[in-house]
Amino acid sequence: MLKLRFCRSLVCFVFLAVPAYGQDPPAAAATEPVVMGEMRTIESEVIGETYTLRISTPPGYEEGDERHGVVYMVDAHYLFLQGAVSVRNLDASGFPSLILVGIDTVQRNRDLTPAPAEDARIDFPEAGGSEAFQRFLVEELQPFIDATYRTNGVRILAGHSFGGLFVLDTLIKRPEAFQGFLVLSPSLWFNGKAHLDQLRSAPPQHPMFGRFVFFAIGDEGPRMNGPFEELLKILGEKSPLPSRWTARHFPGDNHWEMALTSLRAGLRQYAAPFTEVAEGILTVEELDERYQALDRLYGIEMPRTPFSFVSLARGLEERGETEAALDIYAVASERFPEDPLIYRIRGQKLEEASRLEDAAALYDRAIEKFKDSPEGERLLETFRARRQALQARLEEGDQ
Repeated sequence: MLKLRFCRSLVCFVFLAVPAYGQDPPAAAATEPVVMGEMRTIESEVIGETYTLRISTPPGYEEGDERHGVVYMVDAHYLFLQGAVSVRNLDASGFPSLILVGIDTVQRNRDLTPAPAEDARIDFPEAGGSEAFQRFLVEELQPFIDATYRTNGVRILAGHSFGGLFVLDTLIKRPEAFQGFLVLSPSLWFNGKAHLDQLRSAPPQHPMFGRFVFFAIGDEGPRMNGPFEELLKILGEKSPLPSRWTARHFPGDNHWEMALTSLRAGLRQYAAPFTEVAEGILTVEELDERYQALDRLYGIEMPRTPFSFVSLARGLEERGETEAALDIYAVASERFPEDPLIYRIRGQKLEEASRLEDAAALYDRAIEKFKDSPEGERLLETFRARRQALQARLEEGDQ
């Protein structure tokens, strides 16, 4: 296994302090590479080629035991870094961490295109390998990744340009192979826009309409944007439009800028039902029902996060329902007893509600609970300072 050190292949911007003339330069500081992933190779018996894989696992993967969904991304030779950053940005939302598996396409005009009509073959004589490449992904690569990494069965396929066309082709022909499809700046013009005809004639019961699909386009010229407008018209004629299908236009972004913009946006759209789980509801019971629905939607048990309870409580506060919000914070303390943030927020809200003795008791419990925490000293300093300030307020009230 080879470690992928990006500073060897990418420009690294380093800001240096330049010593004044006559001064000795400062001693060089020790450096370590920034490692975003690893490289592997896999031989495909289906295609008879060796493919390079660029794989990024979540931070702390080696020390953990969690299982993760997988984003499969074609054209990793130019998209991997953007993909790794986009996947890790998604982690910040609390969405379950994903593994990124990027595949370098050996011959992209062959691997990413379906068999064309004879007139299209003049410009792309090597085209027509997408069916074999789909077999490689499903029959060889997915089993290899599942056997090598801790996966949970959630799979998303992403591609840009010819890669976007390939993702759409896979959606139509193998919708069961992935739960999500990111169709980014797709080359819909290829082969006389045959894929638009396939979408137009697809029956409502086609299984692809039950998948998550994200279409995206920038300002990429008539050849790209014209067929995409036709796509939007076709989708508009579908009644009803599949609930998890989305199409977005990114004004001002050219074809290559879209590789970053749309990938990040597509992943965020995939995660939206999770990140917005507490919106528009008022009770813990409703939140629990939402989470159960998410389990069914994503096909795995989704983590319950303290942020959703905080969001629910803040919504009640905005409505002036302070006591109901405090009850939500109390439930959050019971369900997430190891989360210091809940103690801090609940304590602050108790103080604001003038329930000072309740806040003092909560801080006392927090000090006792986190005294042996790895972050103990910092946490204790925070809770002791809050408790001390609160004690002064309590003593003032007694006078």
